[in-house]
Amino acid sequence: AREAGKKIMLLIATQLTIAIVAVVAFLAGYNHRRFVEVEERAKEAGE
Repeated sequence: AREAGKKIMLLIATQLTIAIVAVVAFLAGYNHRRFVEVEERAKEAGE
C-alpha cells in the first residue's frame, strides 16, 4: 500500500511541476509580448 501511495505522490508532484512550468512559461511569453509592443510604440513615438 505504501508503494502505491509513493507512486501517486510522485505522479501528483510531476503533474504539479508541469502545471507550474506551463503557467510560468505562459506568463513569461505574455510579458515578453507586452514588452515588445511597448518598445515598438516607443520607437514610433520617438520618430
